[in-house]
Amino acid sequence: MNGPLATNANPKTSGASLAARPKVVYIAGWGRSGSTLLERLLGEIAGFVPVGELNLISRPNWARWQCGCGARTSECAFWLAVLETAFGDDWAGALKDLDARHRAVVRHRNLWALLRSRRSSALDASLTAYGEAAAALYRAILAVSGGRVVVDESKLGIEAIALARSGQVDLRVVHLVRDPRAVAHSWQRQRPRAYGQAGSLKKVGVVRSTLEWSVRNVAAEQARRVAPYLRVRYEDLVGDPAAVLTTIADLAREPASLGFLDGRTATLGPSHAFAGNPMLGERGTISIRQDDEWRRAMPRTRRALVLGLSWPVHLRYRSRS
Repeated sequence: MNGPLATNANPKTSGASLAARPKVVYIAGWGRSGSTLLERLLGEIAGFVPVGELNLISRPNWARWQCGCGARTSECAFWLAVLETAFGDDWAGALKDLDARHRAVVRHRNLWALLRSRRSSALDASLTAYGEAAAALYRAILAVSGGRVVVDESKLGIEAIALARSGQVDLRVVHLVRDPRAVAHSWQRQRPRAYGQAGSLKKVGVVRSTLEWSVRNVAAEQARRVAPYLRVRYEDLVGDPAAVLTTIADLAREPASLGFLDGRTATLGPSHAFAGNPMLGERGTISIRQDDEWRRAMPRTRRALVLGLSWPVHLRYRSRS
């Protein structure tokens, strides 16, 4: 099954028991493929807690992000409670440690080493430390929200592999793929920065976008070797969101309560997701429709260039033409 995009429901703030291995649905792939839509929709399913691009929370500038609830992440009661639950009073120092562990492990040069059953003692030690810190953060999110499944749209296939290999997280990988021509065209458009950020994102050239598309998707697919895995096409997600969401819920072994969805119309509540595109702040009724502007506006020479650069991978993931 190839699939759709997502919304978020109100996270509950009642306490929940700390699961030994927190359950996480991790969305992997390359940007501009519909990950924020998919996350928002998944977040509306009861028990699913969307958090945005969680791996950015350990970056020095995390305090500048705006939470989906409207508050700055550093001032959001939900996130402050999560950090204190996960790491105690010295959560700022713990985030610095998490960032260092993430940088040591989540590197594409470690991909094949992480996939092997035997690794160097140094990488194993870093992987264990990283997994323990990430699991503590996921567990705290579930405890504070009262949810059962974290939805993380951090998109890095290598990160998903590391999390699964650490043995600390009950990980389910949703590999979201969109036509590389549509993605390249989207990166050429002027877009606002993440929710709550002033200014516009830098455009990404067609060549770089296409090469990143290929590398990120190949890495994401390798996650099927270490964790339950589902490939979802953006075109299927916007075409039949209920079918895609139901399949993802089955992957997570959770019931799919889709009362917020009426065909290709969804009703979104507030969320505490952060660092995704401005859709994170949307509430109310939205229409789910395919963005196919590239078919009308993308020059044929650029389409040919994208197909020439991506053809080995594109043939594998080919969308409807």
